[in-house]
Amino acid sequence: MSDTTTRAHATNRTGRHPRANLVSSPANAQAAAARARRYRAEWLVAVAQDLVTPLEMVAHAATAEGRALRKVRLVELLGTQPDAGSTTVRKTIGGVLHQLSVHGHRQPPVNRLTIGWVLDPRSNGRRFDALVHALEPRTAPWPGFPFEPRPVAAAGGEWA
Repeated sequence: MSDTTTRAHATNRTGRHPRANLVSSPANAQAAAARARRYRAEWLVAVAQDLVTPLEMVAHAATAEGRALRKVRLVELLGTQPDAGSTTVRKTIGGVLHQLSVHGHRQPPVNRLTIGWVLDPRSNGRRFDALVHALEPRTAPWPGFPFEPRPVAAAGGEWA
């Protein structure tokens, strides 16, 4: 195979490689990065103002439009929620990691986990399921649980 044949297969009609970076200049790359940072900041502000839940943000990050959100760290995402302290955030992420734990494997550092890590297709949705489980509100099955015995349902189906 000659050099020209190889070159012809590696380029398209414009003379550029088909997988060449679509950003044509450093200025365009910087502008794209600034837009992505602003987009992430807008979503984090929406979570902080309780307009969007963290799970809605993660679900949006799974779309093509929300791709820039995949760089947001889970510590940052969960920490922006109203009334979420660092201890709550660490416990939530610890719960996710505990549910995913396989004996003999090292856990990734908590500060490095991102939305992209949650959405990684190699996990087959297990990480997202663990995050959903960790973030869902827990309610007592009956009033006084666990110190009171389970009440007997009345005829109307309500608790006695």
